[in-house]
Amino acid sequence: MKNKEKVSYSKGKSIIVLVTSAGTIKSACNYELANNDPSFLNIGTSVAIDEIQKKSDFEIVMAVNKKNKNFYKLNPFKFIKTIEVKQTKNIIDTIEMALLNINTEYVLINPITSISKCKKLSSPFIEFGSKMIPKENWSSISFMHDGTPVFHSKSDKNSKDVLSYPFTGRILAKTKDILIALKEINEFEKNDLLTLAKILYLKNKIKLKFDDWLDIGHIATYPQTRISSISSRFFNSLIYNKERDVIIKKSKNKKKIEQEIDYYQTIPKAIKRYFPMVLNVEKKGANISYEMNYISKPNLSEIFLFGKLGPNSIKRIFNSINRVYSLFYKKDHLIKENASWLYSKKTTARQKKFEQIIQENEFFFLRNIYQHDFLINDLKFPALKKTFKKLLVELERFEKIRPMHLGHGDLCFNNILLDPVSGQVNLIDPRADKHQKINVCGIVDEYYDLSKLNHSIEGLYDSIVNNLFNLRIYEENKIIFEVYKPLEYEFYNSYFKDLFLEKKISKNILRILTGNLFLSMLPLHIDNKRRMIALALIGSLFLNNISMRKIFL
Repeated sequence: MKNKEKVSYSKGKSIIVLVTSAGTIKSACNYELANNDPSFLNIGTSVAIDEIQKKSDFEIVMAVNKKNKNFYKLNPFKFIKTIEVKQTKNIIDTIEMALLNINTEYVLINPITSISKCKKLSSPFIEFGSKMIPKENWSSISFMHDGTPVFHSKSDKNSKDVLSYPFTGRILAKTKDILIALKEINEFEKNDLLTLAKILYLKNKIKLKFDDWLDIGHIATYPQTRISSISSRFFNSLIYNKERDVIIKKSKNKKKIEQEIDYYQTIPKAIKRYFPMVLNVEKKGANISYEMNYISKPNLSEIFLFGKLGPNSIKRIFNSINRVYSLFYKKDHLIKENASWLYSKKTTARQKKFEQIIQENEFFFLRNIYQHDFLINDLKFPALKKTFKKLLVELERFEKIRPMHLGHGDLCFNNILLDPVSGQVNLIDPRADKHQKINVCGIVDEYYDLSKLNHSIEGLYDSIVNNLFNLRIYEENKIIFEVYKPLEYEFYNSYFKDLFLEKKISKNILRILTGNLFLSMLPLHIDNKRRMIALALIGSLFLNNISMRKIFL
């Protein structure tokens, strides 16, 4: 991402986005947050400010309680200017203090809890949701028969349950008009941003805009936010049908979809109950699709990164995962074979693809650390090419004769849906390739799924793919690398070790297989060079037996 300069808005007029994230945190998620700073509020597995940036072409400043928080080193905050307003009494005071540091002609006020779906800005506006819903503890607007707007403050008890358009909190207006309006607001009205919106509408004739948006501050609208985060993760391959409450998965890759359908329909009932139920299969032209019942639980990646559950809840989660894992792998294996197709052959193919990619000029740094030794936080590491060579020797020794089972094949945190209270889990997105010899979908080595779990737990894969790391390149091959460590990281590692590692796999084998996952996925992340570098560095840590603690933020 390039540094954002101040962008012109409509014939030379300048605009800045003011994200208000001071005060107390407010989230609608169904678990306690690990961090109570509004600046680190999340939407699914992403930090909210990261999602706001994606919807804006303008420079962003963020009004915060304190500027010296460690997490401001992370990538999502790299090009965000922070304005310290300390602990303000209300939203209006926050805006007023922040505007002392802003001199653009226009300001777009955007609360941290409000994620717009639209990045187009045509003229000043006050934004409301596009659909009328019964009012709860938020501000909203309705209209009289003659079209006159009625503004409902969030504290107005008389308007509770009134069918109205919820206020998103987003206001685009001239800076000078906002400053004048702020002076007219009484002290007892300052806890409601709608007061400012009403003055701007009445005095400056700013238009009312109605649009879709994602709200991570209210439980009433949060289900749509969760559905949207699922859809965005899978781009156009997943569609949510609200009327039928189903997920439709489609693809032009007919073979892949047919194998997934076969997997879901043939797995034993004891395992099938942990997966979504396949409802309908449809073939249209080049596309094939199937429907699944929608499971509204958050995934374990989100809980791990941003939640605060406590040791007992985390232990329940691992007991549930262990229960499902045992259903897959306690039974006798279906075949014993050389598993090179799952390990060394796949890694070799990915290495060749990676070597092709790094010939491009834009990947010059990856090419450097592939060919030459490098430093991570002043620790010396061999060139990636040497690490790949060492890895392949280890894989070929390990994979010679492996018992293969019907399994999941991609048992990472993203694919584990979770009820945070009970610890009950559901699984999605199995690796359903059909085995060439025994004609069964989903055959895998149980150690592969253990390494998938470990790359999420010990390896902090979810921090990397969600941009929660800090990477600085000082010299040709000298790197400062820091990764966000979730609050309960140690609990997750402890219970994973107790229930899985000491009973099912040696520490050394797990280290090799986990490192293999990080290096083998490099060409799959070509869209993000910094992420590719981060994945390569973590793979190097594992395969050179260096503790992850060397890179904790």
